[in-house]
Amino acid sequence: MLRRMGRDGAPPPNAFSYNVVIAGMWRAGRGGDAVEVFDEMTERAVLPNHITYNTMIDGHIKGGDLEAGFRLRDQMVCHGLKPNAITYNVLLSGLCRAGRMGETSALLDEMASQKMVPDGFTYSILFDGLSRNGDSKAMLSLFGKYLKNGVTIGDYTCSILLNGLCKDGKVSIAEEVLQSLVNAGLVPTRVIYNTLINGYCQTGELEGAFSTFGQMKSRHIKPDHITYNALINGLCKAERITNAQDLLMEMQDNGVNPTVETFNTLIDAYGRTGQLEKCFIVLSEMQENGLKPNVVSYGSIVNAFCKNGKIPEAVAILDDMFHKDVLPNAQVYNAIIDAYVEHGPNDQAFILVEKMKSNGISPSIVTYNLLIKGLCNQSQISEAEEIINSLSNHRLIPDAVSYNTLISACCYRGNIDKALDLQQRMHKYGIKSTVRTYHQLISGLGGAGRLNEMEYLYQKMMQNNVVPSNAIHNIMVEAYSKYGNEIKAEDLRKEMLQKRNNHDDT
Repeated sequence: MLRRMGRDGAPPPNAFSYNVVIAGMWRAGRGGDAVEVFDEMTERAVLPNHITYNTMIDGHIKGGDLEAGFRLRDQMVCHGLKPNAITYNVLLSGLCRAGRMGETSALLDEMASQKMVPDGFTYSILFDGLSRNGDSKAMLSLFGKYLKNGVTIGDYTCSILLNGLCKDGKVSIAEEVLQSLVNAGLVPTRVIYNTLINGYCQTGELEGAFSTFGQMKSRHIKPDHITYNALINGLCKAERITNAQDLLMEMQDNGVNPTVETFNTLIDAYGRTGQLEKCFIVLSEMQENGLKPNVVSYGSIVNAFCKNGKIPEAVAILDDMFHKDVLPNAQVYNAIIDAYVEHGPNDQAFILVEKMKSNGISPSIVTYNLLIKGLCNQSQISEAEEIINSLSNHRLIPDAVSYNTLISACCYRGNIDKALDLQQRMHKYGIKSTVRTYHQLISGLGGAGRLNEMEYLYQKMMQNNVVPSNAIHNIMVEAYSKYGNEIKAEDLRKEMLQKRNNHDDT
């Protein structure tokens, strides 16, 4: 229709017509077509306006092509259009999502040179970007500039700022920020209070969480299921399950319907504390409330039975999941496979993996790592290595856990050369050695009296910025002492003491 406009007496298309079509194409995921229509504007002598450019920039950035967004900004300027606040906000959002926070300063300086003041939405974007990077210090610095510039902060921007601080564990600071904004006239919302409550619960500061809960109610803001779920989760993590059950009753008395997550939290808590019968009581209560248990509900119960050595019961629950029309996932199978590896019989773990496949569930790298662990426990090193070599057939790649398990088994049985060879293979496939890798190898080399190789590996660990544990230092001191090098043993003791003193001073 757009291309028929301007022909056969029809009025020619204008920028508005093109803007509607271009926006629709981006929304429909047809970015390539949007670009073609945009190019057609030039061919038909229709000048793109701010809306056109901003729509195109936004589309490219959301599609993952940040550089195309900046090229369009430059093209916009060449055609005599100055970027506006929306242009800058879209570009800033793209930089923040890409984690390129260092480049935001140049854009902000450019805005300032155009005598353009960042608005509340600009700060929301920046707070969100810094939050993704876990940079609470920069968030607080930006907040200071925010206040200095006299920008009025709204509840949306406030909630993003508080969420970032809470995610970084700075919940008490978040509450201070909120109080300063309330003093300046901000009216807190349910979302803001829920953010603080969840932050306190995540850090285990239940007193702060319930204090905020009280403030919320004193302002006549009704708690919702998000509020109660956060508090119930906090209580369960602290193993105050009776209090959590009481809060569930309060939740229902106040007309707030529990969710599947509410009951799953309680099931998990009872499972972790070994109260297996109560898991089923909560499961029944959940169904009485008209909620269908999901894979997380049953997965928590399966895991609880496995941790308590009740593998046949866990398998029975797994089978029952199919009758209840709940498809188990890899995590549920892994819990039982792990139990077989720990308690035996190990061959049942392999049988369950085959059953897992026949039910259409693809084993994960965790699944295969558990099988590797089981084989290594039984000294079947070559069979465990075969699994690592066959992972590519399952479109999986080994990870540090795969190799560390095998390296540990080789070192335990005195085959240090094989363990060192496995480490080289790790590096060949781009897998970095971890503290555990170095721990096992240094322990093996030290026990065998191969002190020069032990020292070389220790130096490589330091060069790769892997911080040695106290256990590694103790292994090396013991090896030096055992093989008659007391000078080096004493030097390392002094180094350990110095580092401990420096840590205490910090």
